[in-house]
Amino acid sequence: MTEPAIFTDVIGERLVVGEGLFINRKTGGTKANKRGHGPLMRVLAEALKVPDEIYVRLEWQAALKKAVVRRRYLARFVLPGQQVPGVAVFENGRDGWSGVTVFDSASDEYTESLRLGVRLYKRNP
Repeated sequence: MTEPAIFTDVIGERLVVGEGLFINRKTGGTKANKRGHGPLMRVLAEALKVPDEIYVRLEWQAALKKAVVRRRYLARFVLPGQQVPGVAVFENGRDGWSGVTVFDSASDEYTESLRLGVRLYKRNP
């Protein structure tokens, strides 16, 4: 976590991954255990390594007064003892990483609402 690393995703995009992924931009503190999600950090890492889907979209950043291209990584998973799949979503853009959400159970409708932009990748079943 002390040194950032270059990671190449499943579609060949090179990404910088480091501690900034787990820092709250507003407070500067860690967000790795936000809302008790600490045990799900490995799932979030898998969302980047083996996503089910990758999307891209252009998003207007009012504070920056410019558009930012954001790439969204979405992965569904099933934890031991769970019957409903969970979902993890990370985004990356010129303005950095954002952990959008991680739930240990998510309905199909909720998961569908997370699919934003143009799909660049879908993992074969």
